[in-house]
Amino acid sequence: RPDFFALFDWFLPMTSSSHRTRVSRVTSPAGFDIWHVEDYTVPLVSMEFAVMGGAAQDPAGRAGLASFLAGLRDEGAGARKAEAFQEALEEKAIELSFGAARDRLTGSMRTLTEHADSAFELLALAIREPRFDPDAVERVRSQLVSGLRRDETDPQSLTRDALNRLAFANHPYGLPPDGRIPDIQAITRDELGNQHARLFGRDVLRIVAVGAISAEALAAGVDRIFGDLPPEARLAPIPEIVMQSAGHTEIIDLDVPQSTLCLALPGVSRRDPDFMAA
Repeated sequence: RPDFFALFDWFLPMTSSSHRTRVSRVTSPAGFDIWHVEDYTVPLVSMEFAVMGGAAQDPAGRAGLASFLAGLRDEGAGARKAEAFQEALEEKAIELSFGAARDRLTGSMRTLTEHADSAFELLALAIREPRFDPDAVERVRSQLVSGLRRDETDPQSLTRDALNRLAFANHPYGLPPDGRIPDIQAITRDELGNQHARLFGRDVLRIVAVGAISAEALAAGVDRIFGDLPPEARLAPIPEIVMQSAGHTEIIDLDVPQSTLCLALPGVSRRDPDFMAA
């Protein structure tokens, strides 16, 4: 991988802090809104996007479905199986990565400007035509289960999951975003495809791009990637949170030499006008 990707890790925060007035809002021909910083200091393009539906949308008994979906994003798309898809990325030093949080699925793309068309095309395939091949599904399932088994002996993971389970009982936030082993083992290929179709929609998409690309070229690339998305995602409403188990102390015995302590108090809603001040 070219060393200038390390330079870009430095360049991106410098750009966003020192050139705030140059952030522009671009609307693509298909109607997508994009926050854009056009800068030719280095010949790179970075794009981040999110759809506003993540692990909190996992159905009952399928905790970890969003994480499973994110893990399969670069495991083949269109006519390319996983190995061919990865080779196409590596051939032109294109980086694609995907993740899942409670309220969003995220993706990122980094590429040399000269390979932007190829990067847009590969990302478009990952969004429009994920393959979910059986061998890839089982490989990612095994990776997820291995990670969850490691978490069973990790103090921070155990305390985090216990706190969420107690504070948000009977609420989607009470479930671990990475899932539970029995749920991950039960997820089917059809469920992955159905969840993909349900979570992705134009109305919940957010896009930010920085780098050596014009607004016109960026807008065309975004339309190429996301233009086939349905107008609306099919998200289930998430109930308001009321923190539970106040005053409760839970002790988890673990044979490790150092203790981990996790505390929680009610906070300020992100929709509260005083959130930023708080």
